[in-house]
Amino acid sequence: MRMRIFGIAVLIFALAYFVYQDRVASFYKKALPTVLEVTSNVSWGSDVSWSDIISPIRTEACGAVVFQLRSDAIEKIQDQGVAFFRNAREGRGNARDNGFFYSYDAWQPTPAPSKWFGDGVVTGSMSCAGFGARRMQAVKDGASRAGGFFTTRSNAQLIMLPSEQIAVLTYFD
Repeated sequence: MRMRIFGIAVLIFALAYFVYQDRVASFYKKALPTVLEVTSNVSWGSDVSWSDIISPIRTEACGAVVFQLRSDAIEKIQDQGVAFFRNAREGRGNARDNGFFYSYDAWQPTPAPSKWFGDGVVTGSMSCAGFGARRMQAVKDGASRAGGFFTTRSNAQLIMLPSEQIAVLTYFD
């Protein structure tokens, strides 16, 4: 009987964890323009804790999200270059959310500003998210050469790296 109760408790905990992960991934996807097609494979980290389940991003937070780009989106980005992002200045969550608005500056081709790395905002946000040195170096390397694209808003950076098949959102407040 105890094993059955323990099994049910583990199942409930696992279900709650996966629902929470899905909720967070869905929340972060709202920051992306609709033209950016991503898979459900999302790696994220933040200084937000389990006690913040109601709202994954507080008014004061830092973190990063790495989205896996869909192959058809990668092909379009590689074919069209920066023109692909011409109408990609608003996050898909703008129309539905109260209080969270994602409006970005014009997209630019990489290399991204070098000051974002080392002691900069991208490295700091990825460190805050708990990403390791290998992931941070891969993003820095990809963002430091041609072939990618980036944009910013007041407290966030959005970097597309088609050759690495990822989109990286970093934020800080």
